Amino acid sequence: MKKNNNTYAIIGLGNPGASYVNSRHNFGQKIVSQYVDKHNIRYKKQNNLFVASMQMQEKQIFCLRSMEFLNNSGKSYYQFINKENIQNDKIILIADDIDIEVGKLSIQKSKSHGGNNGIKSLFTYLSNEPLIRIRIGVGRPKVDGKESFDPDQVSKWVLSQPSKQEEKDIDKIIKQTILSIDSIIEFGIDFTMNKYNGLNQ
Repeated sequence: MKKNNNTYAIIGLGNPGASYVNSRHNFGQKIVSQYVDKHNIRYKKQNNLFVASMQMQEKQIFCLRSMEFLNNSGKSYYQFINKENIQNDKIILIADDIDIEVGKLSIQKSKSHGGNNGIKSLFTYLSNEPLIRIRIGVGRPKVDGKESFDPDQVSKWVLSQPSKQEEKDIDKIIKQTILSIDSIIEFGIDFTMNKYNGLNQ
């Protein structure tokens, strides 16, 4: 079946439940929810997803949030993407990234999960073509002033809440990210990468 070139899926990764709402690992979900609010649309339950939809520039936009835990959310996203015949280069995937400095973002065409288990879960089902990734910098935990690569410390870090100063930096990036999503849809990925990646050098 031919893929739909005028339909976008905007996916914000995160975990369900009040205890995770403000964690670093939920920034993707937080951004998509703020994007939904900005455009005055509402989520509706659809299988294991919350789905909000709208039309923009004669394009169909779906904003997706999973009811499942991040590491197991890929199948639900894939089933929706497959049902709507959305091609990979129209999938905008937003997630936190420990390898990017706090308060910075990176927009890229990518087929790498970068060690993020939520993205890895989705890539289990998708074809091996790049999608659009918006990476939100949360930095790495530090031990004795040095960045930690210990898996347990990293897990605790992404599931914990940022400091007040980090929240200020991240709030600025959230606003930039919301603008960048509209830019991707209206002007394309290459224009948007040049504009927004340049702001974060």
